[in-house]
Amino acid sequence: DVYKRQSHARVLDNIRRIVGIYHGENYYLRGTFTALNPDFAADVEYLLDQGFDRLSFEPVVTTIPGLALTGQHLPILDQQYRRLTDLYVRRHLGGRPFDYFHFNLDFAASQCEEKLAGGCGAGSQYLAVAADGDIYPCHQFAGGRTHRLGGLESGVTNWPLVEQLSRCHIFSGQDCRGCWARFFCGGGCAANNWSQTGNFTGQWRLGCDLLRQRCEWAIVVRAKIKLGAGEEGDGHDQDKMDE
Repeated sequence: DVYKRQSHARVLDNIRRIVGIYHGENYYLRGTFTALNPDFAADVEYLLDQGFDRLSFEPVVTTIPGLALTGQHLPILDQQYRRLTDLYVRRHLGGRPFDYFHFNLDFAASQCEEKLAGGCGAGSQYLAVAADGDIYPCHQFAGGRTHRLGGLESGVTNWPLVEQLSRCHIFSGQDCRGCWARFFCGGGCAANNWSQTGNFTGQWRLGCDLLRQRCEWAIVVRAKIKLGAGEEGDGHDQDKMDE
């Protein structure tokens, strides 16, 4: 416990130093929630109390039992987004706004055309270079020989893989075509899809469910702030979204 307290304080101190370099702008403090800590809204509140106001929390992507999220967690996470929504709206209308990455949806323009056409863009719009000079579609593929695209000396040589990745977009996935949130997603993360389905264009079902869940609450956030509803919720937020 002493070690944990010491490491926690050191991490917080280092984060403050990094954020200070950017003068409190152009950063996101990112957290991960798992089956062990699905109550991530409390973590958001804690970090706000520590003075950080640009935050993002992502679901863990793993198959490790005990850590992996499942469909059974969706109701819990939905409640967490409801709690986060209330906090976000209350602070925004109270003059103490904060930035939560997944609530920043552009409802007018959605994703840019390139994002829609190329999905996440791994291997087709950007690359990752490992410490040994090997080139991969993104950092999540680093170290896997199957997904090596080439090297700094040779350049990109695995063009068949580049071609596969270029087809990762909402028009290649059967499930994407009927999804109302597809233009906020672009087909999802190629690395997540691969790790969970073994296919770049295979849909990670839980990831899709979570994205739709986030989008629904982002819509509620926008509506409540626009209407100036504040804390005066009537408990029908979810019903309104379902309609």
